[in-house]
Amino acid sequence: MAATAAGQAFVRLYHFPPFPPVPQGVIIVPLKDFQEHGARVVGEDGIERDGLGIPTIRLPKSHKKQLLTSSANGSSVRMDWWLEWAATGEHQVVRSNQYDRAKARDYRFRHAVEHFSKYHSINPPKGLKHLQELWDTFRFFVGVTGPQNQPADELWDDDDLDGGDPSFSVPDANTSTGPDPNPASDVNENLTAFLDAPARSIAIYLSSHMRSRGHMWSDRKLISAPHLLRFFLNYLLRNQVLPECEDGLREALTIVDRAAEELPLAPQISKALPDAFSSACQRWWRRKAEGYVAKDLEAGDEADEPKAKRAKHGHERKEAIEEIHTDGAAALTNDGIAEDAAVDGAATDTSGWGAASGWGMNDADPSNIQAVPATAGGWGGGGWGAVNTNDQDPDVPATVAGGWGASGWDSGTGWGPTNTVNTVETKPEPESIPTTLLTLLGPTALPVTHVPGIVEQSPRRVKTITSPVSTDAQQNAPPDEDMGGAAYAVECVLEERMYRVTLAPWLDANVTVDAPRILSTSRGALSPAVADPSAHPKPHDLSKDEIVVLVEPEAAKLLCKGMGLVATWVQLARVQDDEDAVEDVEVPQTNLTKKQKARRGLRYWYIDEVMMVFPSYWKV
Repeated sequence: MAATAAGQAFVRLYHFPPFPPVPQGVIIVPLKDFQEHGARVVGEDGIERDGLGIPTIRLPKSHKKQLLTSSANGSSVRMDWWLEWAATGEHQVVRSNQYDRAKARDYRFRHAVEHFSKYHSINPPKGLKHLQELWDTFRFFVGVTGPQNQPADELWDDDDLDGGDPSFSVPDANTSTGPDPNPASDVNENLTAFLDAPARSIAIYLSSHMRSRGHMWSDRKLISAPHLLRFFLNYLLRNQVLPECEDGLREALTIVDRAAEELPLAPQISKALPDAFSSACQRWWRRKAEGYVAKDLEAGDEADEPKAKRAKHGHERKEAIEEIHTDGAAALTNDGIAEDAAVDGAATDTSGWGAASGWGMNDADPSNIQAVPATAGGWGGGGWGAVNTNDQDPDVPATVAGGWGASGWDSGTGWGPTNTVNTVETKPEPESIPTTLLTLLGPTALPVTHVPGIVEQSPRRVKTITSPVSTDAQQNAPPDEDMGGAAYAVECVLEERMYRVTLAPWLDANVTVDAPRILSTSRGALSPAVADPSAHPKPHDLSKDEIVVLVEPEAAKLLCKGMGLVATWVQLARVQDDEDAVEDVEVPQTNLTKKQKARRGLRYWYIDEVMMVFPSYWKV
């Protein structure tokens, strides 16, 4: 509207009708003929087009909004926040006099924390919630936030929250009140610890502190925490906030780089281990981690058998192994394995924890591999959430059990009566085939040539990761008779398909309350104060000896050198070792090299249970 003199009405500059004439060459589509077209994604030529295929034009003015990037299918998605930060202000430099070196280093550090937070808009509403949580915990960890020094007349307690005017009393100067139970100097001590050793503080925050705060169970925080600290450390270095601490800050950046690689892998490793091979071994030989396991009183304990009876069983095993070796071994049929393993068969136990209806592994007869069903919930067995197939309505399809799932809350097997009215008939899903040694390895003599040996529960760190051995390398190996007979032949087959992960003891990790220990389910010689030098294989020393674990390729590729695992490790001992120990058989002297002798004494391990995965820089 055009402005007029005071007291006069406004006159519109434009008014319709009449409408302006249609420009030449332009066609106006009536609303009744308009057809809506959806948005069109970016084509192979990289040009963005609208719903009619017409190329769009970029706006001449850009606004500070969320940056977008193209996904694999060409659609626009929001850019990761750390890439957005890098694109919008990673190289910002403040005024040279902003952080005066004449001022105390804790003063400069506090101001840098404040400026960094404001510049990157970490706090809502612009910031991401999980970033704010990480940033708040970090500020509290380094002593920048928390209880502050307050005058005596400004102190208040929890009673003041109930309402009313707070009343204060200034203590007498001559009265001794004792030390403050929560001194404010604790915050300064945390800040001093960071300024004195930034790398150590960063390592503690990105490991044990994140675990204690619960951040280890958030995949998003595991990814974001290293990126957030990298931006902050670079901010300190770029603006020379702490020139006296630059060496420590650069060392802290190396910790951050390792954290960016290892922290996101921790939950993936926890899900991947125990892998299929370890699970198959656990299914065959039962769970070895300590817990209540129902004991078969009729079958007894093989460890308590008389020496003569164990020797008799050893002769039977020896005959079976000789038959395997004669037939070209390592290739048994299902019936062959069931027949040869019958010497270790035990009566089926389906009661109690550790049985088919308990928390442990299924206690079906290990001599019949086809009789071992899939565990149905709980810890490896039919525990919480198990489905009772005997009382189940045949018209209602079975649900997949396990933990807080189909058999927990909000399900037909939860609390209260089951509602079977108006049940929609659905086709039952095909029953998944349980992973067994046969389904995983094919015909194998592993259950006959090997038995569980030492069972160790301890923290260990990854030392080396070795790829599977090629077939050509196996052909140049010494004869099987010199290396261990049929057991060595089985191990060669495993070496061709499995990764070998060497783990060293990590006694000073301080990740668990319990010290490394040998569990009661263990069998085999342990290293005494003075070991017999002629013992073969040598007794196991959990505080010094390394172990070699067989791992599936998919899980092995997730491991990084230096990362640690707290787990229950089970040794795959050779049956021949047990028989030689019973019969006091001396190991024959052969013309093997030192390396070949070491290989003959090597015993592989598998993982029975993983309790914790922690990064290589773990600090407490």
